[in-house]
Amino acid sequence: MLDDLVSIIVPIYNAEKYINKCVNSLLNQSYSNLEIILIDDGSTDASPELIDGYVVQDARVKVKHQRNCGVSAARNAGLNLATGEWIAFVDSDDTVDVEYIEKLLPQNLDVEMSLCGMTRIYQNGDTLRWRLYHDGRTNVATGIRSIEEVMTELNFYALTGPVCKLFRNSILKREQIRFPVDMSLGEDSVFVFSYLRFVQNVWLVGSWLYNYNSVENSLTIKADSQDKLLVAHRVYDLSLEICDRNRIENIDPIQYHYVDMLLQVIASEKKWMTRVLCYDDIAQLVGTKTVKQMMPVYFPLFAKWRKWGVYEWLTKKIYGGEK
Repeated sequence: MLDDLVSIIVPIYNAEKYINKCVNSLLNQSYSNLEIILIDDGSTDASPELIDGYVVQDARVKVKHQRNCGVSAARNAGLNLATGEWIAFVDSDDTVDVEYIEKLLPQNLDVEMSLCGMTRIYQNGDTLRWRLYHDGRTNVATGIRSIEEVMTELNFYALTGPVCKLFRNSILKREQIRFPVDMSLGEDSVFVFSYLRFVQNVWLVGSWLYNYNSVENSLTIKADSQDKLLVAHRVYDLSLEICDRNRIENIDPIQYHYVDMLLQVIASEKKWMTRVLCYDDIAQLVGTKTVKQMMPVYFPLFAKWRKWGVYEWLTKKIYGGEK
């Protein structure tokens, strides 16, 4: 596995402030058998000129310029160019540790995906390591994990994006897995969970090797509630399919993540009918461990009669807002 070609895809749009640090962190990897694919998605700043310079500097760098079509189209363009056995994605305003690829490369042939931890870097310099497991454990041994452990014990938010991971190019090609271009939010989650349908084992690296720079006014913060609702439904359906394919009986963590996403929509949504749809979706899970843990004890009563207006009034009286 140590001589496999790894293709690293970087979508770029007006990233002149960050792109040099990003690309340099890739060129300086301890593992050298790389193909670095930089996709300029119609940038209007100095990004195109900056990345063209890397083609002259290092033969491993490939550059493609295209009209602005969005991050999904840019990543898909990179996939179309990639020739490596493994695929990695890095965002243009992020960096990776020097051993990022070396440690992510599986030491066992019987895996279809690799995963490591992420460090979030805030603008004031503070850092936060994102949890790999639900229970928040910090001592994580590197090794193989089954798809059942991945789906039931790993933190769902460690799975939702394409970064911090390696994907087998052969699976992506065979199953024709690409980023959906019809979504403005959560397309990366749909991509990952679509891929997980064909995974049996994951190489988990117990190190935080990816550095995510938190930028204000991100797409996620501005996202429309309807977009969030669509993502919740698609990721939940894909997760259930993964469990069904692998005969995973414990779907409590999947339901928990689903309800958590619905509650986020309810908390930010002003449209009454959208909130009603969310309540109706949660009501389908009445009697489950998730609803018992996350919802007020009186929720099943209101779910039975769909009296959501009264439910909201009562909840605000008791909790001052949604529980």
